[in-house]
Amino acid sequence: SSTVTRMAAARARTRRSSAAEPRLRRAACASLLVFVLVTSPAASAIEVERLSAEVVAGVYRVEIEARLAASPDAVERVLTDYAAYATLDPQIRRSEVEAAAPGADTRLRTRILACAGLFCRYVDRVETVRTEPGALVAVVLPALSDLSHGRARTEWHAEEGGTRISYRAEFEPRFW
Repeated sequence: SSTVTRMAAARARTRRSSAAEPRLRRAACASLLVFVLVTSPAASAIEVERLSAEVVAGVYRVEIEARLAASPDAVERVLTDYAAYATLDPQIRRSEVEAAAPGADTRLRTRILACAGLFCRYVDRVETVRTEPGALVAVVLPALSDLSHGRARTEWHAEEGGTRISYRAEFEPRFW
């Protein structure tokens, strides 16, 4: 299908900057999986327009621009159901809300299985997640995580025929 062709073209444009790039590509694809599942069962309802993944000096950066055949409200419902993240991506082994209060940031703990070739390890990440109109901003709490730092911003807005979504993340593992 044309969506598969566009995704293959996006992967071909992905910048390769280190031997660790397969891990990053998996992370980017896992993020895309969340977007695809927003529109389940119609997995072809996503059109990836841009996928960029790079590792520079141990810092991972992922950027995704996509269009979804789903309403902004449906996208928001899935992206803010933090406790269900583990059902969206098989690499997320556990997802739990540690603290949440109306009008306040949510503290989220996830355990992710990260693999590089045959080497795999669990990565614990604790972050505060702030909800803004049409956006989520997540900031890693390094003292409670296996990451030295990390930040992700997901934005979405209505566009003819669905929703445009933009995801940008930067993180640095403490262990590689």
